[in-house]
Amino acid sequence: MAVKTRIKTFLDRNAESIIEGFTGTFDSHDFIRELIKTDERGYVEELYSCIDSHNGIFRDFHNQIGQYLSNESKKGNLYIESTGRVKSDNIKDYQSENEGWRKK
Repeated sequence: MAVKTRIKTFLDRNAESIIEGFTGTFDSHDFIRELIKTDERGYVEELYSCIDSHNGIFRDFHNQIGQYLSNESKKGNLYIESTGRVKSDNIKDYQSENEGWRKK
């Protein structure tokens, strides 16, 4: 899945400072919660950009966030590495699988 340009720009603007705030390990759901706290308006605008998704608005947007973290970590642009798949509460307050991360 390719990350939409506008979503990548939004994440480029916020990701580094969010990751700096984590100690040790975190997962994509943790990142999303912090993203909402950091730039709620931007989060809602980018969420709305996925309004026509057939897979669900939240699912589409959050998948793009996870893909962004994966892509940028592999490129060395974010100093994180995957720890594998984990289950945790998502923002809708139910358990779902997502990627675990560790700061390098």
